[in-house]
Amino acid sequence: MRHEVFDYFLYIKPLLTPWECGDIGIIMDTEHAFFVSVVDVLGHGKQPYELAKKPEQFLIGNYTPNLFELVSSLHEHISGSIGIAGSFLQIDKNDGKFSFIGVGNVVTVFGNPVHSRMLNHDGVIGYRMPTLHPQDGYLKEGDSIFMYSDGIKEHFVLDRHVLRRLNSAQRVATHVVNTYGKSQDDKACFVLFSH
Repeated sequence: MRHEVFDYFLYIKPLLTPWECGDIGIIMDTEHAFFVSVVDVLGHGKQPYELAKKPEQFLIGNYTPNLFELVSSLHEHISGSIGIAGSFLQIDKNDGKFSFIGVGNVVTVFGNPVHSRMLNHDGVIGYRMPTLHPQDGYLKEGDSIFMYSDGIKEHFVLDRHVLRRLNSAQRVATHVVNTYGKSQDDKACFVLFSH
C-alpha cells in the first residue's frame, strides 16, 4: 500500500471583505483520507457570507466519506436558501482512489500533464438538486488537481514552465487567483500536487 503525500493550498480572495465572502473551502486531511470542497454561495455580500457558514459547519460536523450521502444531506440542510454551487472530492491516501461530486459552476480539473475537467451536474444545492452520480478514479504520483469558483475565468492554461517556476501549490493557487480572477466576484482556488 502507498501513502499519498500532497502539497496543497487553498487561496480565497473576497470581492469586498472577508466578512462578506460567499466562497469557502473545507479541507480535512487525516492519516488515511483527504477531503476537499470548494463552495460558492450565489450572490455577494453579507447574506452569502452568512449562508456560507452553514455548509462549512455542516460538512465539518457531518463528514462521511460517502459523498453521495454527504452532498444529499447538505442539500436538505440548506434547503430553501438561495443555494450554493460546490465541488467535493474524497481521496483514499492508501491507494489513491478518489470519488468526486460537483454541482453547479465550481470547476475541478485533474491530471498530468494533460488536465481533464470533471463533470459537474447542473443544479443548485439547497434549491434545485440534480440526481447525483459520483465519479471515481485514481490519483497517481505527479497528478495535480485544480478546484476553483466562478470568480476565476473558466478556461485558462498553465504551461509546464509556469508550474515548474512556481513550484508549490501555494504559489500556483495565488498565481491563478491573481492572474485569472474576475474583478467583480469572490475568488477561491484550491491546488493539489501528488508526490
